Amino acid sequence: MANVSFIINYLKNTYSEYGSISQQFDHIFEFLQVDKNEAIDAFYEIYSTESHPALYPSYEKDACHFSSVKLIQRLTSIAPPNNIDRLAISYIIYDITKEKIQHLNKKLTNDDINLALKNIEVINFDLGVFMQCINAQMLSTYRNDLKKSIQALGGLTRSKKYQTIKNTIIKDWKASSYHSYAECARKHAVIHGLSTKTIEKWLSDEFKKTQHGAKMPMC
Repeated sequence: MANVSFIINYLKNTYSEYGSISQQFDHIFEFLQVDKNEAIDAFYEIYSTESHPALYPSYEKDACHFSSVKLIQRLTSIAPPNNIDRLAISYIIYDITKEKIQHLNKKLTNDDINLALKNIEVINFDLGVFMQCINAQMLSTYRNDLKKSIQALGGLTRSKKYQTIKNTIIKDWKASSYHSYAECARKHAVIHGLSTKTIEKWLSDEFKKTQHGAKMPMC
């Protein structure tokens, strides 16, 4: 009996309006600047519609009949349709269970308890997938912004880039047993997308400056 009471209290806390599940959904809605009530309506629409056209565009239905199409399409631009579908169903179970526990004061059956516990796992998994998709988009955006910033530096950036590649090639030359500059150049031309003549010139110029190199190159 004590164990059952503990589980019921755990479910009450988890499924409360201020519980962890609600907070995670609220965080997503706020981050995406989506109206919570509209998002919940969209989840119910997905739940009550077989093969919702916003999730499965190839499904032959008139998408205009559904009020939440744009919102759902925005969600599917972030995460795969099956993730949004599962998230919607999980939210419905959460919402119904919350009503049972918090407001209707209905006694939960063993099936209700098992479903509520299982649904916590499902929701946490799907919320995790969705957040990973959001983070991946953010990282991609940050990466593109950084690349644009680097490109804006122009010649200085290219100089630094090629100096790094040059140092790598020279280090490899010293550590390896190439028979000629050409052999080394052929390898690194493929790796770095450079011409063999450029690499051969780098090696030649480098070892002209070195009076006592660790290796006497063969041209």
